[in-house]
Amino acid sequence: MTAVAMSEFERGLAAQRSGRPEDAIAAYRAAVAADPRLAPAYFNLGQLLRNRHDLPNAAQAFDAAVRLRPTAADAWINLGVCREGLGDLDTALTCYREASRLDPRFAGAAHFNAGNVLRKQGDLPAAIASFEAARAVTPEAPEIWLNLGNACREDGRLAEAMAALERAGQLKPDWPEARWNLALAQLAAGRLAEGWAGYRSRFARERLTEHRGLPWPIWRGEPLADRRILVWREQGLGDEIMFATCVPDLVALGADVTLAVDPRLVGLYQRSLPEVRVVPDGAFGPGGWDFQVPIGNLPEILRGSRADFRPRWSYLMPARAQLAAWSERLRGLGPGPRVGICWRSALRGGERARYYPTLTQWLRVLEIPGAVFVNLQYDDCEAELVEAEQAAGIRIHRWAGVDLRDDLESVAGLMWHLDLVITAPTAVSSLAGALGTETWQLDPGTDWTVFGEDRSPWFPAIRLFRRDEGDRTWHGALDRVASELRERIGHPFGATRQGEG
Repeated sequence: MTAVAMSEFERGLAAQRSGRPEDAIAAYRAAVAADPRLAPAYFNLGQLLRNRHDLPNAAQAFDAAVRLRPTAADAWINLGVCREGLGDLDTALTCYREASRLDPRFAGAAHFNAGNVLRKQGDLPAAIASFEAARAVTPEAPEIWLNLGNACREDGRLAEAMAALERAGQLKPDWPEARWNLALAQLAAGRLAEGWAGYRSRFARERLTEHRGLPWPIWRGEPLADRRILVWREQGLGDEIMFATCVPDLVALGADVTLAVDPRLVGLYQRSLPEVRVVPDGAFGPGGWDFQVPIGNLPEILRGSRADFRPRWSYLMPARAQLAAWSERLRGLGPGPRVGICWRSALRGGERARYYPTLTQWLRVLEIPGAVFVNLQYDDCEAELVEAEQAAGIRIHRWAGVDLRDDLESVAGLMWHLDLVITAPTAVSSLAGALGTETWQLDPGTDWTVFGEDRSPWFPAIRLFRRDEGDRTWHGALDRVASELRERIGHPFGATRQGEG
């Protein structure tokens, strides 16, 4: 080490100790410029750059550190964290495995991080094995038990998931993250009473208050005859539609109900629930309610067991004008069953992509002759549509100016006239199911709302096509969809809706 490098390195250490990270970064850079073999300076520089979220430059620094000191397990772990953050999961996995091989002191952290990468890649059995290896090294770490439980839940190993998540909660009492994920596992296993009780932990998990700052008491199941209750929306649009199936129960209990919904849903619910006052969320009026309740609390009180589900085939009714407009528009598509498609959530970045097949993976479905496909994907997807059309040699119908995200009155009119909807588990599924349109949902195995069943307890029109256990692809599920659709071509589609014979 040269004298200049030593001086700059010591200046960097002093600046780092005194809480001056920018000065420390400058000093370490000067140190490695003076002596490019100074591995500790690269390591410290990488840590500081990582702390300020400069992952590309942090990764370069850690990469230099491991090249100079290939046995430094802590540098390998840090390099893995940077590569993981940059989306280079294969390199991150290699780094974590190298750290684990080099030094047993880092094995727990390395196995844990490797498990997270493998889960992102969709290799759940390998992720579970990695978390179990981390647990063997550090059995009292609640985060390991949490991630092990979540990986088991995704893989359909619900008994193991619940055991792991219960252990996470024991190691870190009153941890909303553990309680929430345990609730999802319990609900997925059909243990409704326990699951709904834990489902309330969603508020603590998101650092929200259950009462939303409103002055009226939360309804906990008290008698509702001649009482006024405000039901307000929460979570996503699909959950809101699903939980709203409980609202007619409140009317049956004698309540005067005000339902506050996403503004896009006001017209649909005013038309479909005439006995309920429906308002846009936040536009509650002067108040005077006896109770308020977040809509996601209703199932705990009204759907405590499977026997409490007595669903109607359809709940929602489109506007007559929309029905007429879409009837005319769809008439021009020609013969064949009209099949709406939605292949992913709008939130598709990072690891979420593994929950959804790409549209080009749908080709075995799209190439079936005789079906007329209609786009229901509600975000910017034109490039995906064109690519699939060219590959399959078909037309996927869409109309300029139709807002599939925000004009839900129009979307409902369109869906009503479709013979079938094939969709990922998004709000499209819930809306189609609530309208009573036959719906086939492609499920990665994580949809807890069906309680492990093959049809939705909330919407009988929704039938699940699950990805094969242990299958990181969608080949099996899409093959089954294609086979069934092929058999149905030429046979009647459509289900009995409310008001229809």
